[in-house]
Amino acid sequence: MTKVYIVVPGERMADNGPAFDDFADYYDMADIDRAPETAFYRTLIGDGARSLLELCCGTGTITIPMAEKLLKSGEPGARIVGVDESDRMLDIARRRALQIEWIKGDMRDPPVKGPFDVVVCCFHGFQLLLSNDDLLQAFRAVRAVMSTEGFLHSMSISPIFSF
Repeated sequence: MTKVYIVVPGERMADNGPAFDDFADYYDMADIDRAPETAFYRTLIGDGARSLLELCCGTGTITIPMAEKLLKSGEPGARIVGVDESDRMLDIARRRALQIEWIKGDMRDPPVKGPFDVVVCCFHGFQLLLSNDDLLQAFRAVRAVMSTEGFLHSMSISPIFSF
């Protein structure tokens, strides 16, 4: 049976987890070579960074290389957390890296406590939020868990200019 997920721009999205659960086993095949992205994101882990939060972490393809660099830095008390709504994506991520805290949650209200020095939302994660209210809620949530010197980096592959 084929499942269809309908997204209506401007309306609040429901839990995206089930849609990505269905796609989890194939997700990493969609982009065969993520080396340029992982190389870039690793550069965001600078001297003194001790904590990383990735929203919409999926299977961990960006979180894990960033975590490796953070852990190699030797900073005491390093903390790495990935948050995603998909149980299946998180299952795959957990199998890949047990030392990372993988948490099911919504980026509008991530179930984590800060502070985090680096917060990322890769690829087009914020584009899953289809209203200004949802975006504002997500940005406020990020700010609430970000350290004083912390920063957020997000990437938009195909921006929706009508926003």
